[in-house]
Amino acid sequence: MICEIPISKQDVGGAEINGAVLTITNASGFNNDLSGVTVTQNGQPASGLTVTSTAISFTTVASSSAIISGLPVGTYVLTETVVPIGYVVAESITFRVDTEGNVWVAGTPEEQVKEIIMIDKTDPSVSQVLVDGVEVSPENYTVNPDKTITLKDEYTKTLTAGTHKITVKLSDGTTAESTITITASASKVPATGESVRNLSLFIGLAMIASGIAVLVIRRKYRNEENKQSE
Repeated sequence: MICEIPISKQDVGGAEINGAVLTITNASGFNNDLSGVTVTQNGQPASGLTVTSTAISFTTVASSSAIISGLPVGTYVLTETVVPIGYVVAESITFRVDTEGNVWVAGTPEEQVKEIIMIDKTDPSVSQVLVDGVEVSPENYTVNPDKTITLKDEYTKTLTAGTHKITVKLSDGTTAESTITITASASKVPATGESVRNLSLFIGLAMIASGIAVLVIRRKYRNEENKQSE
């Protein structure tokens, strides 16, 4: 019996996602030869398809799910190796093919499935930053690739000494919050106990809808007298 497994790469709304690279490999303890496996989309060889004895890789298209044919009995891991821009990489899926050609995915409601669905959540962007409830102009902060926020020195110098509440609003409607403490003098040790000149002060953690991310508010403290004495 030739096993045919549909694999669908979807967004949270159920639409097929274009441009994700998915890879199938043997799970630990299995060494099936995968060189005879085929992958099609819309009845044609899958986009970007590469097949070796140890791995199968293809690129998803918005117009069709992928049909995997000829996987031997065994356990496999489906991994998203390239995530499209605007999405968060999905968790890998471990699935099993039995002697009857049935497909089993542990953790799904019924475990035996007729289609493997991997979902990518949207990667939210930062839409607004507020300090003590007042919006900060985008020119006064930068959004780093890891979704951390860096407040620029020119802006932090305008803040009064004390603790300030930082609020970051994301495009998906979620909000992350943290605080920073500004000392009366840049040469003093910050209230968190961190010391060293030219310090990057890591402030807090925030939960974001697409997963756990670290919200980092950085302010550089410079002590020019220490710098001269080095």
